[in-house]
Formats: sequence, structure tokens, C-alpha cells
Amino acid sequence: MYSVLGLMTLSLPGAYRWIVADYDYENAKGVIFRASEPEDGDAPEVASILVADATNDSTEPDVSTLVQDDIPSLDDFLRGDAQTQLAADGRAMVDWGSSDLVQSVIMKALYTYYVVWDHGIERQNIVVRVKVKDRKMVAVGQYDIAKKEVLAAAMYEVMNNLHICP
Repeated sequence: MYSVLGLMTLSLPGAYRWIVADYDYENAKGVIFRASEPEDGDAPEVASILVADATNDSTEPDVSTLVQDDIPSLDDFLRGDAQTQLAADGRAMVDWGSSDLVQSVIMKALYTYYVVWDHGIERQNIVVRVKVKDRKMVAVGQYDIAKKEVLAAAMYEVMNNLHICP
């Protein structure tokens, strides 16, 4: 189990070599976990998970205040924002899935799914947004679609089992 900023914990899947690094940008701070095949250290990463506090990012939605009627326009905004960020990094949107608001008795989470062309590799992205102790937390999991038989279930398991620290 890894703790991120004392706000969330997660478990890393599989028999991969995971490299952990701080993620420290003007509007978001957290940790990024990058997975590569243990036998091929020079190959590109096969998956990564970023967990960050994006409270200082004024464009990040406050999930705790969302209702279902907000989702279509928010989804359009998130798609445009993702396309802009991807283009700035030399990547491109291949397919936009959707954004889904999931509610339980104790919290709300916004899940967003999309596929990216990342310098020759097609990657599935899963984004989970939640509010934790008045902090806007964002978790972004992504994996190489060519390896989906071994990575998809593990990544969805991680993204669906992020834990809130007490």
C-alpha cells in the first residue's frame, strides 16, 4: 500500500517494476507511479498511475457539488481541456468515452475514460476525481492498449479501489 499526501492510498498491481516519483506542478502535487516490464528496462512504460491534489487548479471541478445534470457540459469541458493538454505534449485524443458521476452514501466520484495516441503507443486513460478532506483529488491511470489482456483488469482494479485515508 502506498499513501499519497496522507489523503489516499493505493496498491500497485502485477509483476512490474514500479518507479515512484514526486509530481510537483504549480496547480497539482502528488505522486506518479510508472510501470515497466521487469526484464526490459529500456522499453517505454506500460502503465502509470498519477494521484494528485489539484485543489489549486481552478479548472478542476468540485465533485462533491456535482449533480447528474452537470455532467454533459462538464464532459464537454473536460474533453476540450484534455485535447489542449495532449496537443501541448505532442499527443492526441483517439477516442473520448464519457464522464460518469458515481454516488454512494458517503461520497461522489467522477470517472472519465478516453484513449490517447502517445508517441506511437495507444493508451487507455481512466481518470477518477473525488473530494477528500476539502481537497480536490485526481487519479489518472493509463495503460498500453496493446497489453490490455494483462493490464486492463489490474488497472481498473486499482482505480476502483483507491482508498481514502482516515
